[in-house]
Amino acid sequence: MGGAFKVKTPRLRGFVLLMVLLATTGCVTAASVATAKDEGLSRVYRISSKQAWKIAKMVFRWEGKDLIEEHRTEGVLVARNGEKWQPWGSMQAAWVERVDRRHTRITVVSKGNIGVNVKKTSSEARFHVRFGQALKIVRAGRSLPVEPPK
Repeated sequence: MGGAFKVKTPRLRGFVLLMVLLATTGCVTAASVATAKDEGLSRVYRISSKQAWKIAKMVFRWEGKDLIEEHRTEGVLVARNGEKWQPWGSMQAAWVERVDRRHTRITVVSKGNIGVNVKKTSSEARFHVRFGQALKIVRAGRSLPVEPPK
């Protein structure tokens, strides 16, 4: 009775093939997102890098990211929603770079868990829209709310 594992039904065979494909294709990792900085959307804001870091973390929370990794020495936040194995999940990275004493550049990259994200440009632009909203709140002397502004 030895031998290779055999899948008898076409439906099950298709499912097994899909799982193998997902397991072996370019699943996105924190490292792969963090090295994709050149693909990102950048904006320079009139804010300190310390404040920008706090705002970027809050924007990720507003956008429903489940896990936020802080890599301060590399100047990057990496955030995920969904599990690594879920093809609909995604990761974003935000670099916080001091330009000068009063200005900070934020560069955002988005990737789907299987290396493709059809909403890539819009999600990066949305991050910057949210960042701008947060910046207005901070400049008005208010604390950032837990829920995103409307």
